[in-house]
Amino acid sequence: MAGAFIPLACDASALDDLSTGLVRFGPAGSEADWLVATVWLCTANANYLASSATEVLADGYVARRLTIQHPAQLAASIELELPEIHDRLLAHGHDLELPPAAVLAPPSSLESWPGGDYAASILMRIAPRPSGHHEVACGLLMESSCRTLLIGTDPATQALVFSELPATIERFVRDCTALAPSAYLALASSRSSGDSG
Repeated sequence: MAGAFIPLACDASALDDLSTGLVRFGPAGSEADWLVATVWLCTANANYLASSATEVLADGYVARRLTIQHPAQLAASIELELPEIHDRLLAHGHDLELPPAAVLAPPSSLESWPGGDYAASILMRIAPRPSGHHEVACGLLMESSCRTLLIGTDPATQALVFSELPATIERFVRDCTALAPSAYLALASSRSSGDSG
């Protein structure tokens, strides 16, 4: 039996936009370290938030895929989860009123990405399992002639690895396969049509 294929949670149009048009980036909060909760990725066309999503597979493997959404999409997905969160709080004796999810705007403190061409790669984490191996779309790597940026899911936590440090990037990509966006989209399409057929 083959392992699971866990794709990016990202529209093809967003991936296309980010693979050629990044202009600003940075953590969504005040985190300054290399493990962050959310990362802004901004192009001339749109703003995106990258985060980690967890899925526990049938064999118990905890897959952490990279999610890239418009801020309104993220707010809508949080809004869908609020009733369940409220029910959990009530079950533990806390009757808190949860505010609606807000649509965030990027802060002015984001860094500029240098102009010019860069190569974007989708990172697929390969996880050997007794039933085969799982492939998890876990990261986005952007490389220009003067800068390299990694946004990837930490395999042990809900955090993102957000770094430009060569040693950190090298450690992260060691267990991954890097695919150009077009190759990734072709693989994702073939795997999803194979799963449905």
